[in-house]
Amino acid sequence: MSSRYRLLVIAGIVSFAALSVACDDGVSPPQEFAIGGIVSGIQNGNLVLRINGNDDILLATDGGFQFPNRLPAGSSYSVAVAITPPGQVCQVSNGSGTVGQADIDDVVVQCQVVLHTIGGLVSGLSGGQLVLQNNGGDDLTISSNGAFVFGTGIASGTGYSVEVAVQPAGQECTVENGAGVVGDTDVTSVAVNCEAAMYTIGGTVSGLSGETVTLTNNGGDELNLAADGVFGFTTPLQDGAAYDVRVVAAPAGQACSVTDGSGTVNGSDVENVLVTCGDAYSLGGTVVGLTVSAVLIQNNGGDDLTLSQNGAFTFPTLVPDGSSYDVSVAEQPGGQTCVVVGGVGTVAGADVTDVQVTCNDKALSNRIVFHSDRDGDFEIYRMRPDGSSVVQLTDNDVDDLWPVVSPDGTRIAFWTGRDGNQEIYVMAADGSNQTRVTVDGRADREPAWSPNSERIAFHRVVSGTTEIYTIRADGTGETRLTNNAFADGEPAWSPDGSRIAFTTDRDGDNEIYVMNALDGSNQVNLTNNVGRDGKPDWSPDGTKILFDRNDFYGGDLTWLGDAEIMCMNADGSGVVRLTTDSIGAIDTQPRWSGNGSRLAFNSDRVAVGVNSEIYVGDTNNCTGITNLTRITTSSAKDAAADWSPQ
Repeated sequence: MSSRYRLLVIAGIVSFAALSVACDDGVSPPQEFAIGGIVSGIQNGNLVLRINGNDDILLATDGGFQFPNRLPAGSSYSVAVAITPPGQVCQVSNGSGTVGQADIDDVVVQCQVVLHTIGGLVSGLSGGQLVLQNNGGDDLTISSNGAFVFGTGIASGTGYSVEVAVQPAGQECTVENGAGVVGDTDVTSVAVNCEAAMYTIGGTVSGLSGETVTLTNNGGDELNLAADGVFGFTTPLQDGAAYDVRVVAAPAGQACSVTDGSGTVNGSDVENVLVTCGDAYSLGGTVVGLTVSAVLIQNNGGDDLTLSQNGAFTFPTLVPDGSSYDVSVAEQPGGQTCVVVGGVGTVAGADVTDVQVTCNDKALSNRIVFHSDRDGDFEIYRMRPDGSSVVQLTDNDVDDLWPVVSPDGTRIAFWTGRDGNQEIYVMAADGSNQTRVTVDGRADREPAWSPNSERIAFHRVVSGTTEIYTIRADGTGETRLTNNAFADGEPAWSPDGSRIAFTTDRDGDNEIYVMNALDGSNQVNLTNNVGRDGKPDWSPDGTKILFDRNDFYGGDLTWLGDAEIMCMNADGSGVVRLTTDSIGAIDTQPRWSGNGSRLAFNSDRVAVGVNSEIYVGDTNNCTGITNLTRITTSSAKDAAADWSPQ
């Protein structure tokens, strides 16, 4: 190489170097790049992101974002959440790194709502299942005490309301701290307290006259009411507890009765107790013959009254107008027996003053009289209703038949042929003082006492038929009530003394009629049956009549062709058949007990056509006989039972 060429090369290199130095002095700043990405899930307000601790961006909606300040290549970045939307939490992904030669656009921010649980404690739960609800749903069934939590969370700032949806059996649970707004933490302060369920007892009172009626529940919790309307006792009762509402003091001149006043609380308030007040009247009469200690009487099984001397008496409790009364002897005086006459009836707008309590050393109480041929001919006997303590009252060589006890219990009427023809006799309840009543020469049979024990009805054979008469028990004042060509017999006096029921064949077969007891007028047919209806007997309250019926000729294929015991209303309606037995057996001569709850009759159902025996049973208000019991077991004919009035 020539020296000249070498110098040119060196000069070029030097020139290039100088040029390079001149270029370095004027270089531009490095490139800068944007930092951003995408955000999702914003719901409750604004999100603030921060980069490298000092550069913020506010975001209100989902979508892409970029920080306003760019960063040069090679610098680091770190994106964080500075402020989260209320009730939410936000997380950053791909939020940190080093800037390269391009924008950063893959920062991901995801926000979601923060849910808090609602719960608390249950106490006092003693069994069964409690169902809670939050905000009308999200049911939670709880069966034991302790902590509970609803399954569905609630966002911060959202209201909650916890209520009892279903109470546990026999308990009542209440909620405390059950409503509010969720903050930033779980709710744990709800308290559910359970106690035995308590319910009120109440109802309605009506008919008050302006004065006060006093009620009690279960013998306490006294309540005074002065006006008609709804009432409630102040003391509640637990579920399953018994209640018994009673009137302990009625307004002057009134009586108050309680309907639906007792029962058992069954999961709700009792609101159907009905207290009805109305006009009321006194109930009383006279006691005679009392010579020792005292007699305890009752009305309608309560309202006790002790009588220690003869004279007028009045029960302490008034009886509502239109209601029934039933006076009975609850405890007999020592050495005497007292019976009640006229003690059953209905109050009709006035005081009742004619109840008669007659005490006698020989009066019958709780006895049945009957006739039997167990000694060879028919004699009269008495016994207890269970068939025990049989006592023979008559003893002669002829038949003594059809005994009936006087309503005062002191005498027994019967008919006998001891004077050569059949006549009516009366004797004391112990069989003494047997006295002839009728003296006619014709056959007098089937006596029946008047309710006041003063007169006796009977039938007499007249010109080949029978007619009905009445006579005083001393043999005076004989009165004929029927007068026709037909057989009228088997008289039975109504309890109020106004009518006599009897059997007659004037319609071609035997039917039951009633007539005026004073003169035989107003004869009315009660039965109309093909066959025989006979032997009527009034219930003590006068509302029903027992009788026997033989329907063999009636063509009734369900009938057994023999006599059965029947019952009907006093007007002839509502006929009910009470007995059903084997073919050919005869059930006949029914008689009410003194209080009308039982009956006695005779039947040959054990030995058909051979011997009759006496049976007793409960009448059940003439709906059917229960507790039927045979009380005589002799080989003789025992029949014509009649119950003493008490």
